[in-house]
Amino acid sequence: MDVTTKTGLIVLIAGIVISVIESLIGFLTNGAYTPTVSGLILLIGIILMFFGRKEFGEKHSKFVIIAGIIFLINIMIIVIVYANYFLSIPSIVGSIDTSTPNVDLTVLKGALNNIFLIIPIGAFLNSLFFFFMFYHLEDKKGKIILSMGIIVSILIAVYLTFAGMQITAHWIDKFEIVVNDLIENPPFISFGTPDEIEDALLGFQSDMSKITVYGILSNIIFLIATIIPYRRIKKGELQPKLPLNLKRCIYCNCINPSDSVVCAYCGNSFNGFKQPETNFNQNYGKY
Repeated sequence: MDVTTKTGLIVLIAGIVISVIESLIGFLTNGAYTPTVSGLILLIGIILMFFGRKEFGEKHSKFVIIAGIIFLINIMIIVIVYANYFLSIPSIVGSIDTSTPNVDLTVLKGALNNIFLIIPIGAFLNSLFFFFMFYHLEDKKGKIILSMGIIVSILIAVYLTFAGMQITAHWIDKFEIVVNDLIENPPFISFGTPDEIEDALLGFQSDMSKITVYGILSNIIFLIATIIPYRRIKKGELQPKLPLNLKRCIYCNCINPSDSVVCAYCGNSFNGFKQPETNFNQNYGKY
């Protein structure tokens, strides 16, 4: 029996693995590489999970819908924050007066800090997404790992927010020195040069890549939490609920029409024991 949820889990596992690899590449290249592939793969996995939400019961279906709503809210917040930032660029540029020997980049610093504030918000919503998406597919160990992922993800996000703000403040102060020196000493520059501006940007990029690598830890925990339900489905421990017109043979696990007297696959009779679909619902009805 084809299970869309199982396929979605495979795609999500691939997406998280690629995300970890991309983060490592970004760290090793000092932020020169920007993750691009993993986001698309994860989106495909989420869509598959959404379409397969009814395969494992009503409770799981409702939780997946909630997870989808949380995912959309998270995307909307990110879009709004970044749109607000780009729309405010003219006012940021307008606040920079290069006619004076002391350029002030305070407005730019504040605008960038606002972007960092969405990191813990995004981590919290992302954790809720994983919780609702997988909760009814996890066993006891999986639920513990899922809870650990939520806690670690939020803690790392809070750290990234404060560390990112400090790094941003440090490098913007350096930019101020470079820009002011450019204004004071054109065209012969004693300290600041276009090359030094580029070096400062690369330094900022490198410092950011060194702290964002910590996000790999939460990704690995969520990866384990994603693998567990996939393995449960693969081993048959967690099986999709059957429509009322079908029943499952308790001997060979094959699916037959509900009015079958004997299993069409192994030949065992359905008489003399509890209906397979009733047994199945007792075992997996909570999912």
